[in-house]
Amino acid sequence: MEANFLVNQLGPALKNNSLTKDLKIFSMTDQRGALPNWINTMFSSPSARNFSDGISVHWYEDDFKSADLLTQTHEKYPEQIIIASEASNGFMDSHQIRMRPGDYGRAEKYVHSVIEDLNNFVGGWIDWNLALDMAGGPTWVDNVLDSTILVDSRADEFLKQPSYYALAHFSKFLKPGSRRVKMEAISGLAKNVEMLGAVGVDGNKVVVVMNKDKKETVHVSIADKTRLDVINLDLSPRSFVTIVWK
Repeated sequence: MEANFLVNQLGPALKNNSLTKDLKIFSMTDQRGALPNWINTMFSSPSARNFSDGISVHWYEDDFKSADLLTQTHEKYPEQIIIASEASNGFMDSHQIRMRPGDYGRAEKYVHSVIEDLNNFVGGWIDWNLALDMAGGPTWVDNVLDSTILVDSRADEFLKQPSYYALAHFSKFLKPGSRRVKMEAISGLAKNVEMLGAVGVDGNKVVVVMNKDKKETVHVSIADKTRLDVINLDLSPRSFVTIVWK
């Protein structure tokens, strides 16, 4: 059905209009657990594949579905841009606890998600809400959620949450056009350590590293094959840092 709609209606309508011909069309827009089967079925129509510029995934089943499904999809359809188009904290909680101002654990969830996605060929990651009020709205379907920025209109104030600063580790240093690079663990990574390596548009090397362990400090050494020295750092429990070098 989606392939028919794309080929016979949406694709031609957008591509044949001078105002919309440069818009990108992203297919699926569902949980990554549907990959690659959904796209296999859709792209059994060569025309659907030609009209599609990318594949869009949400994060709501990520705890239960392997990120390797993203890599499998990329390897089969390398011309398709994969983006994580929707993430939000609080969706699994009851309404009474969906809002958690200052919650650091939700920042950790965002960092884990971005690192995992980008390490599996996702090219962009989008938070569902730029800002919400202190009740997690407004929302016409009573779907209150947490957000990186909370706005208190009565006090004329806004709160930048830990998740706001967590996303800055990526948005500040990985500008559009940056390229993710593969990182190899020489002596093995601790199970609670996650890393993302990239080369920025300015040529700087960037590594975001997170220690998810709740108690242990972890020592990490980062070696750049283009340099003779090694970057050493100790990661405190439940911490994430960004390292940038020429």
